[in-house]
Amino acid sequence: MKLNLSNLFQTIVGKPDEFTLKHRLFNAYSLFCSLFGLIAFITNYSLNLGTIITLYSISYCIINLFFFILSRKQRYYRILKIPFISLLTITIVVNWMTNAGIYGPTLYFAFAMVIGSIALFEKRDGIIVTVIFIIAILTLFSIHLYYPELIIPYTSKTVQILDLLITYLLTLIVASFLIVTLMKNYDEKTQALEVAHENVNNAYKLIKDNLIVAKEIQSKILPKNFEEFKPLLFHISYIPQMEIGGDLYDIHNLGKNKTRIFLADATGHGIQASLLTMLIKSEYEKIKNVLQMPHLILDSMNKTFTTIYKSLKIYFTAITLDINTQSNEIIYSIGGHPAQLLVRDNQIELIDDRGKAIGLPFPSTYNSFKKNFNKKDKLLLFTDGLFEASNNKNERYGEERLLALMENNSLGNIASTVNTILINVSTFMGNEKSQDDTTIIGVEFN
Repeated sequence: MKLNLSNLFQTIVGKPDEFTLKHRLFNAYSLFCSLFGLIAFITNYSLNLGTIITLYSISYCIINLFFFILSRKQRYYRILKIPFISLLTITIVVNWMTNAGIYGPTLYFAFAMVIGSIALFEKRDGIIVTVIFIIAILTLFSIHLYYPELIIPYTSKTVQILDLLITYLLTLIVASFLIVTLMKNYDEKTQALEVAHENVNNAYKLIKDNLIVAKEIQSKILPKNFEEFKPLLFHISYIPQMEIGGDLYDIHNLGKNKTRIFLADATGHGIQASLLTMLIKSEYEKIKNVLQMPHLILDSMNKTFTTIYKSLKIYFTAITLDINTQSNEIIYSIGGHPAQLLVRDNQIELIDDRGKAIGLPFPSTYNSFKKNFNKKDKLLLFTDGLFEASNNKNERYGEERLLALMENNSLGNIASTVNTILINVSTFMGNEKSQDDTTIIGVEFN
């Protein structure tokens, strides 16, 4: 049977979905230190390096094995880090004093173990551990320099060479283990990121495809052909912030020279807002041919969304406006929508008289108002995305700029008027992206 080293390694120190990287490093280092203590015991006993260091080696082996079992099985990793480092520090001191100080293998052992131990701690704690080890090493150097008689030397050159060779090999193993573990963790993270990236790409593609379908559906419910509404001329610009948006409009022939315009702006943007527009459109379709006055439309919509759909907390602004080309008048009702514009002989009149937004959880009253609408007059109906366009100085385009543009320019036909507004807003924004959906409905009585 082929031995799978990767599975064996994970079985010993723990799998990535069981333990964090630092926890697995602790498991591995405590086990390694236990094996190191066992090898040191065998070496010290074989080379007859002394009773103290031999007994200490087997004790070091047993204690670290105990650490490994507690960390691996009982998961006491966090509370074991300090005792582990304390034991390691004592071990460095004992090795230094009993294994010839600077001439022995302690520095190599200390280097390997200190680097590994620092990896177990977070940044701040790692710095503290590093400082402790540096102080310990400097103290040991001072002892070797000023009190060399306290340090037990090797009994022979052969013993020194064997002890150094074994420690070199163990140090190489520790360094290799650290590199392999970190690289393995890097590979695991890379693979996980690649899988996550692929999943995100697939999800994005699915969302993108669904948005394209949603955009087509939303586009289908917005009127495109305006020939039946003559002598009224329409020029409409619908600019969602994303592929789909929360603005909705409907233009409908009521008969008897009457045309009804409905414009709504749902709260939010994107997918959520577009779903709300579908619901608004559905409810509007039920009543647009039934209720005669604009304010009755808004009143009915408000009752529906504050009762049937109360739990959904759907809020939107709207204007319903009827144009009668026989009596030359408009009748309108506004629910929370910004003031709209009526252009007559290059003079601007505000269409205001606003009620509250639709769906708010308190009583609202809507009224219908009349204004004359003669030949050559123009209407500009829009959502607040037009005002809320901003530039790189975080300045809003605002109602004042729109009014100033309308008053200071010789307006052409309705298409020219709408395009002039869009160009002016785009110039104001520069490279900034719009933060809201924008819809402009231009109407001219030809």
